[in-house]
Amino acid sequence: MGVRGVMRHLGLVARIPSPHDRRSAHIRVTARGRQLSRVIEKQVRADVAKLVAVLSRSDRDRFASVLTHIVTTAIDQVSAARPLD
Repeated sequence: MGVRGVMRHLGLVARIPSPHDRRSAHIRVTARGRQLSRVIEKQVRADVAKLVAVLSRSDRDRFASVLTHIVTTAIDQVSAARPLD
């Protein structure tokens, strides 16, 4: 079973048939998946805050800027590789 299958089995995502192409389906995050995402995000934020607490304010700002650039670039590349319906 792949990652999507495990997530479906755990009730974190649901498979929704595509209204435009019956050969494909969309994956939608369920309420349970959103709840788990919020819990994970809260924990990750707390962990990151501890890790960067040793940095000066200017180093934290610079780190945040670089990280934002990396994430934005990654999102752009993924979006370009997989166009949305």
